[in-house]
Amino acid sequence: MEQQESSTSSSSYTSRAIALDTATSVSSTDSSASSSSSSSPSSTDSAGYGYDAESGGAAGVIIEASNITVKVPAKKSLLDKCRGRPGTDEIVLLDNVSLKLVPGELTMLLGPSSSGKSLLLDVLAGRLPSALESSGSVLYNGMELDPSDVMAISGYVQQEDIMLSDSTPRENLHFLARLSLPSTMSAEDRGARVESVLNSLGIAKVGDTLVGVPGLKRGLSGGERKRANIAQSLITAPQILYVDDPTAGLDAATAETVIVNLRKLAKKNNMTILASISQASNEMLHIFDNVMALAGGQVAYSGKLLSRTALVPGDDETAHSGSSSASTSASSSLARIQAITAAARAAGMGLPDSSSASLSQAGSLQLDEFKGHRPSPIVKLAQLVKRNIMLQVRNKQASWARAGQMIILGFLIAAIWYQIDRGQTGGLDRAGLIFLVTIMLVFSGMHAAVTLFIPERAVFMRESQDGLYSTVTYLAAKVIADLPFQAAYIALYVFQVYFMVGLQAELDKFLIFTGFAYQLSLFGTWLGLLLSAATGDSDAANALAPGIVLPSTLFASFLVKPESIWVGIRWLRYFSFMKYAFNGVLINELKGLTFTCDASEAINGTCPVPNGQAVLDLFEAEEDGNIGFNSGILGVFMALFLILSYLALNASRKR
Repeated sequence: MEQQESSTSSSSYTSRAIALDTATSVSSTDSSASSSSSSSPSSTDSAGYGYDAESGGAAGVIIEASNITVKVPAKKSLLDKCRGRPGTDEIVLLDNVSLKLVPGELTMLLGPSSSGKSLLLDVLAGRLPSALESSGSVLYNGMELDPSDVMAISGYVQQEDIMLSDSTPRENLHFLARLSLPSTMSAEDRGARVESVLNSLGIAKVGDTLVGVPGLKRGLSGGERKRANIAQSLITAPQILYVDDPTAGLDAATAETVIVNLRKLAKKNNMTILASISQASNEMLHIFDNVMALAGGQVAYSGKLLSRTALVPGDDETAHSGSSSASTSASSSLARIQAITAAARAAGMGLPDSSSASLSQAGSLQLDEFKGHRPSPIVKLAQLVKRNIMLQVRNKQASWARAGQMIILGFLIAAIWYQIDRGQTGGLDRAGLIFLVTIMLVFSGMHAAVTLFIPERAVFMRESQDGLYSTVTYLAAKVIADLPFQAAYIALYVFQVYFMVGLQAELDKFLIFTGFAYQLSLFGTWLGLLLSAATGDSDAANALAPGIVLPSTLFASFLVKPESIWVGIRWLRYFSFMKYAFNGVLINELKGLTFTCDASEAINGTCPVPNGQAVLDLFEAEEDGNIGFNSGILGVFMALFLILSYLALNASRKR
């Protein structure tokens, strides 16, 4: 019975899977795109994910939005509040916006900067930030849906090309397929889906090329990056696709190629696609089925553009010439939008809601198949760990830098304290060494974490907002994947320092020293993760780090004795994580150690510092507890930083 249910669910899912174009050419003309949409569709692709032979296409969704209004509370300046000046209580960002989108059509959402384009996409996609207040209704095939249901049937392509630089488009899609497609789907079917998506956007040939970083790390071109970014939202075969400014930063030819690909997707798969555009050439305008212009949060125009020469008054000649230079582009200014609006309406075009599509032409909403048979949290955790390990292995520059740092700093410390003696200064020398080691390990781990996490933060926010995994799963995967790499770096460091300095050659003491070093490195890493999650900026995170670590260092008992601290703030030393780290390592090294002195150093025939216990008493290292206690308290601080990291990440994904 269970097997039959699983088979039925998989069949239901594949019946509405996207019918992706397997042609490798992405420079098709508008006429070829239209002809392909009208030709008889293929029954299935190689994986069985194509048009239904009887219905002739995938299920479509009609979107009807009515009187969408979005407001945000206005903030008065302190001066206005003091003077009691009246002010508006709220700012209207979208004002009674209505629209109708039908399947199989590509609609342009045109408008200048700050006109509300991205905000309208957020409303329709169920992603409106909680801080904003909205009213109005959005119906999907005549039904109101919860945001989670809207996300289940739609894809959302953000303006920024959010991808991991050390991964490839094919790897990204395989990862997304494993986490977003039903667990009942076989690996072969998932692989076929990935290849279909790559082929549909013409990036199969660069599927194994690293994404790279423009200007820094060689990788995909601008147009390839844009299409690879769009591909990430197609892996679930959505019925609706929202695209935020897909032509931003592209030249005219590349931008037109991207738009042609979107229109082909809409036609072949009966998808409802809405793309916001800030600037569009005359040629690009002609590719779209419908245009909706926003200005100041209001609809300036909505409808079809049937005539190319009527788009821009006075530009007939350049429109026919096919030029796509900046001089012939449709400006994103309000005046330009008004000119397009006036010209289109003068030609009798563009009546609002001009589409004649009815609900009878739309298919059913495919919701149930997304809510069952999702991969388990364990599967998601395993996939995230696998990806994190792969990224660390590929990031050779960061890996070699961290390893080199450990080797060089370890060698310098070992050279300065080389074969430290057991004379009267031996205790203080060891205390100075341990104090420096604890600080260095924390800062080293912290800086490495900031460097690695900041580029990943945007990817986490996109994937978590898409519902691929929870914050807990992501954080657990980061921690697990990092453990073996931290162990390798610490081994490079400890083996140099411990034996070249000449610390106690006992196995248990060596293992405890290594354990504390490992704990401190992880502590610094998780502190860096917290600061990165909270700020989202590497400069800000690195600037905040000393403000957290250095005050804790002041209370570590090495720089000043506890009784010398003003009584009003002396209690703060119990919140010093560096204090517990320093005390734990110091007890491990000095316990059971004896020191020698010559006759000139002896007082009444007795060495002033006879053993390590005298040094421990000087620093009051055992005041709070033994080695296990100090390690345990340090572990509590580590857990606290992880919890705070979770809260910061969770807050950032909801903004």
